Amino acid sequence: MRTRLAAMADGEQYATFVAEVGGAVVGMAGAFVGRIYEEDAPVGRILALAVDKGLRGQNIGSLLLRAAENWVRSQGAAMLLVNSGSHREDAHRFYKTAGYALKGLSFAKGLVKR
Repeated sequence: MRTRLAAMADGEQYATFVAEVGGAVVGMAGAFVGRIYEEDAPVGRILALAVDKGLRGQNIGSLLLRAAENWVRSQGAAMLLVNSGSHREDAHRFYKTAGYALKGLSFAKGLVKR
């Protein structure tokens, strides 16, 4: 994670937000703004959003999501996209409650053998 964060820290198109309770990090959100073929304006993407399992349901995720939305908006993005694993039903409800709509399906294929 340190290597990934260091690589993103140099790019103006990335932002990372953390939530702390008592000095301990209990959640994080990572966002990206860039261009896609389907839109004229830049588009934001939530790259990660995680909250400590024991602290979910306490508005931490909503605050992190709002911080990411505000940053993406400030970068001139017209839309914010997020992918969520098909098995993450709680996350799907969270995003729908926050005003996100199902837009399509996401597919992935690894290109580098590890």
